[in-house]
Parts: sequence; C-alpha cells; structure tokens
Amino acid sequence: MNKYLKEIGNMINLPFPLTTYFARHTYATVLKNSGADVSKISQAMAHTNLRTTQVYFKAFEDTTIDEMNEKLL
Repeated sequence: MNKYLKEIGNMINLPFPLTTYFARHTYATVLKNSGADVSKISQAMAHTNLRTTQVYFKAFEDTTIDEMNEKLL
C-alpha cells in the first residue's frame, strides 16, 4: 500500500512521502482541528490508551505540519 501511495505522491509532486502513517496522522489531525473530542479520536484510531493519542498530537504540534495539512486539504 505504501509503495503505491508514494508513487501517487510523486505523481502529484508532494514534497514529502505519502504513506499510510501520514494518512493516519492527517485523519486524526483533521478530526482534532474540526473540534472532535480527543477521547473519541483515540477510540477511532483504536488506541488502547488516551496517552498514545496525546503523544500522537504532540509530535505534530508544529506550524509546518499545519501548513502541510492546509496544502493537503
């Protein structure tokens, strides 16, 4: 799956590799930015611990990531 996603990313000239990992983070970030409850996002991502989801978001609390998401959307 990641092989094909990377090929698609290359075809549309994304400045980063498109992967399922990136898609998963994007999904969670879009939900969070739209006001979804973090505990519900945690459930949707099948995290067994809310702390895992919080760490997920902490890793992406950076304006460059926000800019990438804006470009993606």
